[in-house]
Amino acid sequence: MKQIRQRLTYANVMSSIAVFFVLGGATAFAATKIGANEIKANSIKTGKIVKEAVTAGKIKNSAVNTSKLANDAVTNGKLGNLAVTTDKIADKAVTASKINVAGLGQVPSAANANTVGGFGPSGLVRSAYDSTNSSVSLTSEQTVLSATIAAPSNGYLLVTANGTWSATGANALIHAGLDLDDPSGSGWSGDDSRSISEEMETATTTAGAPSARFPVTAGTHTVRLKAHNDGASTLSFRGGSLTVLFEPFGSGGSQGNGTSAFTAASADENG
Repeated sequence: MKQIRQRLTYANVMSSIAVFFVLGGATAFAATKIGANEIKANSIKTGKIVKEAVTAGKIKNSAVNTSKLANDAVTNGKLGNLAVTTDKIADKAVTASKINVAGLGQVPSAANANTVGGFGPSGLVRSAYDSTNSSVSLTSEQTVLSATIAAPSNGYLLVTANGTWSATGANALIHAGLDLDDPSGSGWSGDDSRSISEEMETATTTAGAPSARFPVTAGTHTVRLKAHNDGASTLSFRGGSLTVLFEPFGSGGSQGNGTSAFTAASADENG
C-alpha cells in the first residue's frame, strides 16, 4: 500500500476517472442508440429469446405460412367451432368411409324412395300359381286349375294359362275359359276375351288356353280355368298351369276388356 501511495499522483487519479466516465457513457449510449440495423444478421438465436417473449401482437400478419407449420401441428382442439366451412373442403374430400350412414336422414328429394307411385313393395306386384299333370275327363264343365290371390288395392289381375287337351274321337269341341270369383262358371261363358273354342279331329292333342286382364278391387280373388266339351266325342284335359299376377292401377291406366289367345304352342298330333 505504501508503494501504491508513493506512485499515486494527481495525473493518475484524473486519468482513471476519465476512463470510468468514458466507459460508462459508452454503455449508456449503446443502450439507447443500438437499433435493428446495428444487430448482425442471425445474431439473435433461439436460445437467447426468453420464454413467452414473442406474443401474438409481435407476429406480423400472414407471417406464419403453411411451410412454417409442423406436420400434425394443428390439432382438433385448436379448430374453432364452424371453422371448417363448405368452401374449405376440397371436392370429393369426404369419402364414404368418413360418413356415418346410420346418422343420415332420408334425402329430401327421395321422399318417395321406398315406394313406386305411392305403392310399397307388397302392394306393387303379387302373384299366384297353380299347375297339374293329372288327366281330367271333361264329361261336364269342370274347374281344371285354380289360383287365389290377395289384392292390396284396386288394380289388375293379369292371367296367363296353358293346357293340353286330348280328343279320342271325332267332333270334340273344347270350350275353355277363365272366370273370376264366379263358382258357377257363367262369368266367362259368353265372354270371348276370356275363353277359347276349338274343334278337334279324331285322336288329336292340342296345347293352348286363354289369357285375360281382370280389373279388381282390393280383397281376395280367385281365378279359375274351366273347360267342357261341346262336341260328341270324349275330351280330356291332360295338364297345364295358371299364373295370376297383380299390379295396381297406373295413373293413366284404363280397365279395358283384356286379351285372349289360344296361346303359342298350338299343335295337332295325329295318333
